[in-house]
Amino acid sequence: MTHEIGLTYPREFSTNGKEVKGHLHLIRQWFRDRDIESFWFLEFQKRGAPHFHGVITKGVDENELKREWYKIVGSHDTKHLKHGAHIEPIRSTEGFAHYLTSYLTKEAQKFVPPEFRDVGRFWGYSRSLLDPHIIKIIIGTPEELCAFRAKHLRPMRRWMENKRKFWKYHKKYKRVENKYAIYFPGDYLRARDGRRFIDELKKHGLDTSLFE
Repeated sequence: MTHEIGLTYPREFSTNGKEVKGHLHLIRQWFRDRDIESFWFLEFQKRGAPHFHGVITKGVDENELKREWYKIVGSHDTKHLKHGAHIEPIRSTEGFAHYLTSYLTKEAQKFVPPEFRDVGRFWGYSRSLLDPHIIKIIIGTPEELCAFRAKHLRPMRRWMENKRKFWKYHKKYKRVENKYAIYFPGDYLRARDGRRFIDELKKHGLDTSLFE
């Protein structure tokens, strides 16, 4: 990823999640037309307006991005044309990590306003961006996830790398599987045999409380 972007709404904005995601779909299509892949996530500002943050694989002219987003959302606010979108280059791996964690951990901005309906997904990515064989999604409560650290992933990563040669990718069913688990790209990991899967993880010293 080479650039981070932000997309906001004008003073008047839709509270229909399907319409908002329609706007997102159009701007992502605009990126795809320029051979740009993206990863995005949704947040809500204090005023209740949805806004999107994301990272992309290639830069674009900021004024061109502002005009396109202004047109997509049907804005008539000149201030929105000037401030409705921004793009910044990612200058370092550390900066990229800081950018993601600073936004993804803003719990207050994940609260959905009462008047907002059909919020849908809070994040997504271009399908061609990631190899489905290496995606790992950890599910848990906010308290559990805050206590979860990269060191906990190392045994699991070694285990997955060791097992991956035995995994089979089924294009027809768009899933990756082995004798322990089935992974549906963009969905989550499903244990084929839960007890056996947990036992395998324990052999590598991984805390399995999240899975149990």
